[in-house]
This record gives sequence, structure tokens and C-alpha cells, in this order.
Amino acid sequence: MGPRSSQLDELLQFRMSDNGPFFVAASAVGSDGRGVAPDGQSPFSGQAFFHPPSGEIGSLQRRLFSGPWTFNLDFALLKQMRIAERQTLEFRAEALNVFNHPTWIVGDQDISSVSFGQITSSLYGSRRIQLSLHYRF
Repeated sequence: MGPRSSQLDELLQFRMSDNGPFFVAASAVGSDGRGVAPDGQSPFSGQAFFHPPSGEIGSLQRRLFSGPWTFNLDFALLKQMRIAERQTLEFRAEALNVFNHPTWIVGDQDISSVSFGQITSSLYGSRRIQLSLHYRF
């Protein structure tokens, strides 16, 4: 990894604030929540993102940034018991998102938006446990 990559890694990291979770360092977000100063104003201290001038292409490649890692584990346990020749009883326990890890969705990645870098929702719900009993005949 080059120096540019390590600088981006310092800017793009999970952090909690009074306004909720973010994936961009506080130094790269202005007081109004944008990643760039409003048009006609000088850059704020710590501004790391800039719009390229009209008619020019920016220097960062597309899809260079990615949000926090995603992790989810579901688990199921099944026990089938034969009662008679044609009758069975099946017990099933299922757990969705077993470790209850939040998987954040980085919604707004537009540097001009007032909610730039803010994580607004999660991909998977909270842990769910379901128990079931089936009698088959």
C-alpha cells in the first residue's frame, strides 16, 4: 500500500458521535456535515475531498471507498424423533444473526450532502431466535 492508501485508511474508519455512527473521520467533515465547503467558500480546515473543476476528471478512481465490513452468521439445529412407523416429531431451533453484529449501510456517499459519511441503517436486523415443533403423520 502506498502513502495515498494509508492516508485514505486514516480518513475512512468507523467512529461514533453524538449524531450517530460515521465511516469518515470527523476532520474530513465540515461543521454543516458536508465533505466539501459550500460553493464560493474557502475549504475548511481538514477538508480532504474536493470537486474537480468543470470539464476535468477527478484523480480518485470510481468505487475506491467501501464501507465497514459485513458479517452475518445464521445457525439452525434440528432433531427428528420417530414416534411410530409413520409418525415423527421434529424439533428445530434457528438463530438469525447469532452474534448480533450490526452490519452498517453507508447510505450517503455524496461529498456535497449534509449527511456525508453518516451510517443511517443496518443491513441485517437484530438477533432472532425461533423454536418450532412439527408433528408429522
